[in-house]
Amino acid sequence: MEETLLEALPIPAILIGPNERITGANGPAAGLFGPSVEGRHYVAALRQPALLDCVEAALRLRRRADAVYLSVEASRETTWRATAGPVELARGQGVLLCFEDTTAMREAGQMRRDFVANVSHEL
Repeated sequence: MEETLLEALPIPAILIGPNERITGANGPAAGLFGPSVEGRHYVAALRQPALLDCVEAALRLRRRADAVYLSVEASRETTWRATAGPVELARGQGVLLCFEDTTAMREAGQMRRDFVANVSHEL
């Protein structure tokens, strides 16, 4: 059932079990982290300190946490907002980790800052 729920999500999503191994990843997450991400320990698969701290907070403190995850796709840097939340699984407590692509918002903000800097310089 957990796999069906993961596949229904349109964004990359990873399920981490009570043994700290990735027990499920939907298609978009497999595209982001590779097809062999399932079964691996989350530390070995995710590898960015901010993201690991986010998962750790959800696992140990049982609270929702956010982080920024950076990846490179087709020689373009992509920025993701990662959210980890504690979930109850059939085999114990786990974490659902979801990723939202925020690259367009980051680029729009940078364009706005560049525009304001150029206008200020011209004035």
